[in-house]
Parts: sequence; structure tokens; C-alpha cells
Amino acid sequence: MNINRYDLDLFRVDTGRLQQGLESLKPAYRFFWMLTWVIRRNLNEMKAYLENARNTGFHAAVADRYRNAGALENGLTEAFRHFLYYYPGSKIPGLRIHFGRGL
Repeated sequence: MNINRYDLDLFRVDTGRLQQGLESLKPAYRFFWMLTWVIRRNLNEMKAYLENARNTGFHAAVADRYRNAGALENGLTEAFRHFLYYYPGSKIPGLRIHFGRGL
């Protein structure tokens, strides 16, 4: 099981190319896509969010604290292995998470 970290990927987006960066995240993180980024106001709000010192500090602390999701990945892999034993042929979903507050 592989965990995709929306919080880490979001803060890696180059705010100078924000719309393109957000669009590149869209295929992997459709669940988080509630806003239309082509609307200038929404892009401005996201840019302000990503550049806000409090948010970047919080993100850095979360990224440091939850740097390695290996134990979580291992536990989920084991849990889904048991699930597949009892429900063979079932499809296991991908897992996308966001550690954070707000957006």
C-alpha cells in the first residue's frame, strides 16, 4: 500500500506557476478538488494560503513530525491483505491523505 501525501505535494507547488502546479496534482487528488482553480480569486486565495508564514510553519512541523508513513503503510498493507483473504477479487483503493488544518 502506498500513501500519497497531498499536504507534502501541495506545498511543493511553485506559487509562481500555481495554476499549472495545481492542475498537475488534480489526477492524483481528485477528492480534494472542491474549487475551480481557473477562477482568479480562488488562485489568489490558494497562493495566500501557501505563502502564509503561519501555514508554512505549520506545514514544516507536520512534515517533520510525520516524515515517514512507513508504519502506517505497513499496517494498512497487512489489513488489506486480510481483507483480500476474506473478499478475494476485491479492488483495494489508493490512499490519499492530508495532514493539516484548513484547506
